[in-house]
Amino acid sequence: MLVVINLPRTLSFQVELGYNDASNPLAWEAPPDYRGQGRVRLISTSPPSQCVPPRPYELKSSLAWMCPGEHLEPALVLQWLGSALKKAWGQRKKVKVTSGGAECPCRLQLENPSRQRLYVNLVPAVRVEGTNAFLVTQGPVLRPPEHWVQWFSVDEGHFLRDVTQKMPSNSCHLKCLHMLSVANSQPVSLSPEDPVSSFLTSYHLKTILIYMLLKWPDPRDWTQRQLSRQLQIALGVLEKHLECMWLPHCVHGSRDLGLLQGMPPVFPHTSSVNLFEPLKQDPYPHMVAMKDFRRLTAWLRMFTRSFCEKTRRRNSKIAENRLNEWPL
Repeated sequence: MLVVINLPRTLSFQVELGYNDASNPLAWEAPPDYRGQGRVRLISTSPPSQCVPPRPYELKSSLAWMCPGEHLEPALVLQWLGSALKKAWGQRKKVKVTSGGAECPCRLQLENPSRQRLYVNLVPAVRVEGTNAFLVTQGPVLRPPEHWVQWFSVDEGHFLRDVTQKMPSNSCHLKCLHMLSVANSQPVSLSPEDPVSSFLTSYHLKTILIYMLLKWPDPRDWTQRQLSRQLQIALGVLEKHLECMWLPHCVHGSRDLGLLQGMPPVFPHTSSVNLFEPLKQDPYPHMVAMKDFRRLTAWLRMFTRSFCEKTRRRNSKIAENRLNEWPL
């Protein structure tokens, strides 16, 4: 769930997008590993012509605390949100504020009268004016403290909705994405103290699924009977991209992607964004990502064991042929 931050009328956000594009008024010249990220300034709108960051005494104390330098810091926004939630709901027995790990550090745990638990991930966000895009705190933690992540899930959701309308009622593409995301959120072992994914996120997995839907749009490839096979293909595609440390963003910078042709010009189609760029900068994140992949594979293997051996062998052969077609 997005928690969109709104400001009083005397203040506004000035969004800076990480692209190497001098003609873009919202862009700053970002190195390759920071492209696809963003920064947020607090500016005064009184008077309107003045675009000067307000002094701390001109802000409410919480805003000044979250903006120690020139830019708003996501980690401090998360701390503020967690503290505000605990202060508001911390005394309620049925509500608990917890951590969802690196992918979503702020999570609400709700409990109904029958003691069933519902988890709601809360993601603070700043809207990019005039678009359906946001800058969010979610995503890889291996970035400077003032950097946010660009978030296009509204438009990606429209794409998946359009695909679903063309699919039969028993299609498995959304179930495939759900199972990948659930498996990625599982700990290394059955112990609740073990950490969950620390690099791979559900966004990486959704990107893989979107590319698969564009590569193989035939509804016959996405029936419920093909679920096990599509999971195997998704894992194989993910492994290939991890090995070459290259996963292009599915919104901007993808030459063969037409799902967001109406994107505003502030998001350039010529500037390719590699979601796996941090893996090239330091061997440690790559080691962590491969560990995440092995854990993800182990959890999904538990699911595929429920299929008969003959079906698994046939699916594996088809998956192998499909992976040989994958362009990398």
